[in-house]
Amino acid sequence: MASLKDKISTEMKRREFLKIFSSLVASPLITSHSFSEQSLSGGEREIYGYNLASLNYDLNTPLEELTKDIRLGEAHWPLIIKWMNPRIKDYSLEYIITGRNSGQSARIPAGNNTTFSPTSYGLGPDIYDVDLIATNPRTNRIYRQTFLWHFSAYGTPAVPQFKYGVNHAFTDTIERDNMGRLVEHMIDIGADALRLDFTWTNIEPNEGQFTFQAYDNVVSLLDSAGVRILPVLTYGNPWSNTVNDAKRLPDDIFYYQRYAAETVKHFRDFKFKIPMWQLWNEPNVPVHWKPKPDPLEYSTILHAGFIGIKYEDPGAVVVLSGLSGNGMEPNRHDLVPPESRVPANFIEDIYKLGMSRYFDVVAVHPYTNPVAEDERIGRLMGRIFQTYDVMRSYGDGDKPIWLTEMGWPELWYSNQDVLAEWLRTVYSLQNRGYIFDKMPVFWYTLRDIINPLPTSDDRKFGLLRADYSKTESYNAYKEVAGSAKKGK
Repeated sequence: MASLKDKISTEMKRREFLKIFSSLVASPLITSHSFSEQSLSGGEREIYGYNLASLNYDLNTPLEELTKDIRLGEAHWPLIIKWMNPRIKDYSLEYIITGRNSGQSARIPAGNNTTFSPTSYGLGPDIYDVDLIATNPRTNRIYRQTFLWHFSAYGTPAVPQFKYGVNHAFTDTIERDNMGRLVEHMIDIGADALRLDFTWTNIEPNEGQFTFQAYDNVVSLLDSAGVRILPVLTYGNPWSNTVNDAKRLPDDIFYYQRYAAETVKHFRDFKFKIPMWQLWNEPNVPVHWKPKPDPLEYSTILHAGFIGIKYEDPGAVVVLSGLSGNGMEPNRHDLVPPESRVPANFIEDIYKLGMSRYFDVVAVHPYTNPVAEDERIGRLMGRIFQTYDVMRSYGDGDKPIWLTEMGWPELWYSNQDVLAEWLRTVYSLQNRGYIFDKMPVFWYTLRDIINPLPTSDDRKFGLLRADYSKTESYNAYKEVAGSAKKGK
């Protein structure tokens, strides 16, 4: 167990790292190399990759070295290359880059300070391997260095189009034997997609040991039923931090990036490719982010997860963590316990940190009271517009907004007729055009959670009750989704 001194030292290093991260994350990529002729002449060197250099923020690394790692991890165009070794600055340098997936290639002259962009060479999104050819101008001797330098020239991915989603914990131990029955109900109501936690502690229970069998079974079952999956790469992992907490940022962000990359790689190589991934769940709520919500800390997860995902699948869609509320409004701190208090302006703080390029879709959880006179549909629309106004003010107005959780529990209001009508009203937003036209809603949840904690508010949200009896909301979902598909 770490001593108090070690914990304090780690926390101080984390704060220094976050300070550096904040100042550099929005800056352009600059890579500096100082290879000698000997290093150029043989072998391979991987200088960019999630398993070595990319974002390997080891808190034991001298702080001045973090600058190098952060900039190496910025896999964005245009790429600026600076050669620092005076012995080879006069060499004739040329890059030959080849797309791993597309086979596209280009020969790019390189000098002491070279900037190039893929579009000028007709290159599209891919992961590129790089060969450096260096010619000594005095001897005409040619040196070749093969970089396993994989940088994703990713563009804007094709965002999947669907409208009707649900949440459910299919891989919970108690639900694994019920997966077939639950999928039958998803087909019955016309659900297009399932949002499901691909929990880090389940996938990597011990450092470096990955297991996917439970998720393979779910993915296979849902694929055969024609249901999409939105996996949530969440939460922390006890072995990854000195305080042994599953809701805390890892001491080394590399661990989270490796988990994201290995998971995407597994399903990329699996026979069913998953096109979209969400990074964490509700990091603006203390119960999901300890010791307290911090936009800067979450930004390190967003940055590392995005690079890890795009490294393995440049065309994947990365979804911002579903933020509790609309990401802007705080909740009533006088009405909720400390572990549920949502701070103000969380999503705007993410934008201020320059993080907009690390997600393709914005996601929020704007739970709205269907009974209160001052809420209902006008209130819900206003909250979504508040999120959109922030996006637009930072030049991000073209991105879609997804509601990755929405619902209301029977526990809080027992009139099922009212709850069913609220479901119909929420989904009717999709007929209003503008930002609502392509906004999927993932209803929370498919079935009442089994054996929740006595104090949990997650009880009685289900379209199905624990005994599989159907609620009026179940029938309303089936009516809404079914009629929409008949009208196509």
